Amino acid sequence: ERVDGGRTTPLGWAGRHPVAQAALAPEGGIHLATQGGLFRQGPAGGAWERIEVVDPAGRDWASRDVRGVVFDSGGQLWVLCRAGAACRTSAGWRFHEGRDGLPYNDFTWAAAGPGGEVWMSTHLGVIRFDGREWHYRQGPRWLPSDDVRQVAVTGRGAAWVATVNNIDWPSRPGLSTAQQQQELISLVDQAVALKLNAVLFQVRPACDAFYESRLEPWSEYLSGTMGQPPQPYYDPLAFVIQEAHRRGLELHAWFNPFRARHHATQGPLSSRHIARTHPQWVKNYGRYLWLDPGEPAVHEYSLKVIMDVVQRYDIDGVHLDDYFYPYKEKDSRGHVVEFPDAPSYKRYQSQGGKLAREDWRRDQVNSFIRRLYQAVKAEKAWVKLGISPFGIWRPGNPKGIDGLDSFNELYADSRKWWNSGWVDYLAPQLYWAIDEKEHSFPLLLKWWAEQNLQHRHLWPGLNSAAVGGKYQTDEILRQIQAVRATGTADGEIHWSAKVLLQNRQGLGDKLASGPYSQRVLVPSFPWLDRVP
Repeated sequence: ERVDGGRTTPLGWAGRHPVAQAALAPEGGIHLATQGGLFRQGPAGGAWERIEVVDPAGRDWASRDVRGVVFDSGGQLWVLCRAGAACRTSAGWRFHEGRDGLPYNDFTWAAAGPGGEVWMSTHLGVIRFDGREWHYRQGPRWLPSDDVRQVAVTGRGAAWVATVNNIDWPSRPGLSTAQQQQELISLVDQAVALKLNAVLFQVRPACDAFYESRLEPWSEYLSGTMGQPPQPYYDPLAFVIQEAHRRGLELHAWFNPFRARHHATQGPLSSRHIARTHPQWVKNYGRYLWLDPGEPAVHEYSLKVIMDVVQRYDIDGVHLDDYFYPYKEKDSRGHVVEFPDAPSYKRYQSQGGKLAREDWRRDQVNSFIRRLYQAVKAEKAWVKLGISPFGIWRPGNPKGIDGLDSFNELYADSRKWWNSGWVDYLAPQLYWAIDEKEHSFPLLLKWWAEQNLQHRHLWPGLNSAAVGGKYQTDEILRQIQAVRATGTADGEIHWSAKVLLQNRQGLGDKLASGPYSQRVLVPSFPWLDRVP
């Protein structure tokens, strides 16, 4: 039946054949893939038309047993049949028969990706056509690669799990191993219940570790004492990777590359902490300790820490947030305190450097991001790199937007990283309401989408933690609706996991019954696909 505005209309003769898949045409109307052939009905309804798909040899590929039908993002019609796949272009039908050992026949479903690619499921696996070439897509080793019955590329939902100051996990220092593990299981179970795709787990809040590290001490947020491992012993990162993958979730390891000590830290520093082992790299700044991004040795050290995790753990992504150079601190009179990097800048100048201090700081961050991306891809090309910068690049971009200038205050040229292809996804923290004029969520979302010159993924960060305070639940639902409406942003990330676990003001229930009512696959990353 066709459902339209609450009315159902029998499909007549075309509807008497078992239907495998239906597709809405860009110009309106509907196409049906059925065991009796391929059928079309126009936007106004009326009679059904049978569509012939005749190849140069005179064979009608769509005479019977049509397995799938889909329109790609360019509006081209794809038909999946026993003989193979056919695509209707402006020049006519283009036919793709099985060859090169790829299972082009025995299709079960089709879906269009946001980048123009078409995904096709078969009883032997999943196939992707990128507009030029065919690729057999074998899933992660913890997912089956055969007998795939359906494929969909429709979006992404994720949540940050913050460990700094015990924001999300563990709920307090000193919990037993069993209690910590049960809390982690509750978090990932809630992510599954909401049909999210990924969890972003903070593993290095401030030169400490939520995993077994030979480079940095155990975080004090676990036991209450920096350097003390969980008792009985377990590795939290290894544990959460296992539990996430067991449930079909991706696990991204979240690092803070330059923060060395958070102001909420209470206990003494471990003898293995960087402020003890290399105090010359560490600066006191306001309430924090900070690694100097202008020190070349700091870059090497933080890259080594991150790559150690990439090499040893089965993570799906590396994630950085908005902290590069610190947010500006002020003295008792309200004057901005300059970050104390004069020695490293003078050393740069003595070696012939010509950049002004502000440009040099941005160049330090840019260099770190570029090198990190290259290092991750060289080690494991499939591991994604994502960054969640402050949501405003510069005031006035777009027109009417005001607020903190992250380009000049954090020295974060996030638009450059975006345009240069140094990230696989960007999650700008759009932590403002739709109706805030100076920080307009839809205006900023549109602007970031327009900067996506490399066609990477845009998953804005949502301030779900504001629900129950300055936000009502409907604000987050409206923001998700705005993301879906762009056609270019295909998901969002919630700050933070605790809000979803608490089901604050029924947010989890409304997500589960609304935008997250159906399970979806992680969007494709065609630039990472090296599987022929």
